[in-house]
Amino acid sequence: DVAGPSQPTGSAHNFFDDDDTQLDFSEPAPKPAAKAQAAQDAAAAQAVAAAQAVTEAQAAAARAKALEAKPVPAPAAKPAPAVVAPAPRPTPQASEEHRPNGDSPLMPDGTEFIVVLQKTPQTKTLGLDIGQSKDPPGVLVAGIKEGLVKKWNEMNPMNAMERGDVIIEANGVSGYKAMLGVISQQDILEMVILKGAAKVK
Repeated sequence: DVAGPSQPTGSAHNFFDDDDTQLDFSEPAPKPAAKAQAAQDAAAAQAVAAAQAVTEAQAAAARAKALEAKPVPAPAAKPAPAVVAPAPRPTPQASEEHRPNGDSPLMPDGTEFIVVLQKTPQTKTLGLDIGQSKDPPGVLVAGIKEGLVKKWNEMNPMNAMERGDVIIEANGVSGYKAMLGVISQQDILEMVILKGAAKVK
C-alpha cells in the first residue's frame, strides 16, 4: 500500500501568538551622537546668555562710573547784603555861657532831668561847688570835683550835671536851705535838675 501524505499532529502553530515575534511600534532610542549634539547646543545657548548678561552688567557699571565722574556744579553764592552804617547822631552843643567846660553830650538848656545818688562808706560827698540860685530858686552847681556827682556823670553822660545847672528839688523838698539839709543828711538822694538855668561867673 502506498502511504498518503502525513498529517501534522497536534495543534497548528499561530505565529501571531508568539511573544517573541510581536511588532514594536515605539520610537527608536536616540543614537548617542544625537544626545551629544543636543548637549553641546544647550551649553552653547547658556554661554551666549551668560556673555550677554556680563556685557549688560559692564555697560551698567560704565554708565554709573560716568555719572559719578561728572562734576556737579556748585550753587552760585548769594551776594552778602550790604551793611549800611547808621548815620551818626548829632551831639547837642554845649552853651559856652553856662557850661564852658562842657565835654559830654548834653541836653538843651531848660530841660529837667533826674539824678539819683547813693552815699557809701567809701564815698559820702557829692563833690560839688555850690551857690544859691534865686531865679530859678535852688542850689546852683558852680563846679564839680571828685565825688558821687563825677561818678554819676561818667556812667550817665546824657544826664550829666554841669556848671550852670540848678538843683530845684531834692527828695521832694524845694528851697535852698531845705535842700541843703536834705543833701547833707540823707544817704539816698533823688534830685530834679534844671539844665543850664543859671549863669556862672
